[in-house]
Amino acid sequence: MLRPHGSFELEVQDRILICYVHDSWNFEGIRIYTSEVKAVVSSWSSGPWCRIIDMYDFNLTIPEAESHLNEFIRWCDAADCVGHLYVSKSLLHKKHLEDVVPPEDGPLIFESLDDALVDARRRLMVRGS
Repeated sequence: MLRPHGSFELEVQDRILICYVHDSWNFEGIRIYTSEVKAVVSSWSSGPWCRIIDMYDFNLTIPEAESHLNEFIRWCDAADCVGHLYVSKSLLHKKHLEDVVPPEDGPLIFESLDDALVDARRRLMVRGS
């Protein structure tokens, strides 16, 4: 097994999971991140939730991980995630997200965490959480 590259912190605000991602990631780092997100979400009672990914300190990941991330997004959607909201001002991040996020979902990118939180709360209110 490879040593994981990349790090993250998870913060929960009601039914909003904020994921702060840092550095460059390899497949093992992504596997650990997705496993921990799944563990947090699985511990909640059923119902809608939203995921915010703060990418201000993120340096991208390996291209081979894109299919794993795509499957992870599908898992989140099946677990009643009402949105995957990304926080970044980087054009490189935007291009990366366009490559990774399924085209039918389209990446929702915000320039501030506060703006993403407003949108997440709105989405949850619409779904009745």
